[in-house]
Amino acid sequence: MKVYILSSYREDGAEDVHATLHKDRVRDVLIGAMGPLDFEYDLNLARFLNEDAPSRDAKDLGKGWGGWQLHIVELE
Repeated sequence: MKVYILSSYREDGAEDVHATLHKDRVRDVLIGAMGPLDFEYDLNLARFLNEDAPSRDAKDLGKGWGGWQLHIVELE
């Protein structure tokens, strides 16, 4: 089973953390947290969810410094 964790990242680390066990709810959770998605975020989120690969590193949904990240973690 996987958990999908979304967080904004700033100078002091992760903030505004949200999580779901349901891959099909990730987009709605992100919209609820940040508002409408711009094209880049929507495209990257779709790509990462399609890959659905657990990773020890966060996946940046935008470019540049700051923004939102997706973590896909396999629960043990």
